[in-house]
Amino acid sequence: MAQVQQLAHRPHLSPRALYNCIIFLNQLQLSNDDDNADDGTYSKGTNASLPTSLINTYFHLFEMTIKKDDTAKKKGSKQQSKGDSSGIKSRLLSALLTGVNRAHPYLPKKDAAMEEHVDALYRISHTAPPAASTQALMLLFQLAIGSGEGNEGEQVGDSSVARKDRFYRALYSKLSVGEMFAGRQLTLFFNLLYKAMKYDTSPERISAFSKRLLHTVLHQPSSIICGALFLLSEIVRCHPGLNTDITSSVEAIFDPTKREPRAAFSDKVTLSKSLWELSLLSHHFHPSVAKFTANSNGNISYTGDPLKDFALSPFLDKFA
Repeated sequence: MAQVQQLAHRPHLSPRALYNCIIFLNQLQLSNDDDNADDGTYSKGTNASLPTSLINTYFHLFEMTIKKDDTAKKKGSKQQSKGDSSGIKSRLLSALLTGVNRAHPYLPKKDAAMEEHVDALYRISHTAPPAASTQALMLLFQLAIGSGEGNEGEQVGDSSVARKDRFYRALYSKLSVGEMFAGRQLTLFFNLLYKAMKYDTSPERISAFSKRLLHTVLHQPSSIICGALFLLSEIVRCHPGLNTDITSSVEAIFDPTKREPRAAFSDKVTLSKSLWELSLLSHHFHPSVAKFTANSNGNISYTGDPLKDFALSPFLDKFA
């Protein structure tokens, strides 16, 4: 492994060779017994564990890739920039993040190797293509929220709250990006969105997420709309208090320009009354969208995958 790491750090290594090195490192078998290194084999000058060494390698390679791309742009080499950014660079980022996601569960509890790379992960989530951005957000979810289950007893300090708020702001900003609702990462993105909203404890933030989600998918294909409505139904089922009537003399106004989701509504709202998008979707040309809309208050009962079942290909297959 040490030889492959040294090869990957060569300054003039071709992107394809670097990609193959990362793929090799991704296939290494990890276990909880890798907490201790053997005579510092896994990293130079330290006794870091194998997962820690891999994560440090992945992020160092990520920084090298970003620096090379920035240098190429400054020099004006448009041909290299286009080729690397659209093809190899996207696959490199996905491979790097796949490796980080594989190694992260095996990190020793006392090891804080991931904390120093959080800023790099947020940079990926904001600037990378949708597939790499989704993987970065999935890892940030693990760092900020954890598994979600059984976390009530954990200490909640200022740093923990700030970490969660930053993650939710990053995920909230991606909801307005139409490219996130197309491509091979779509199922992963919806799964991440569901877990983030399910384990959130702020009704105001959940309402803002629901509002922006429906606002963005309003003009998406029917399968995406059905997936969003099904997700909304499951969230209402997990948080029944979202539809509790709130008596207020002032009507709550939604501001889509707010970066902080908890500040998107000017006052506390009843979720079902604040989603005017539902009234439009109830008259949608697709019968499944209209039916899902009518039962979006937690009463949707569906055992399939709406993202696949209501897509165009399965519909055309019925007439093949």
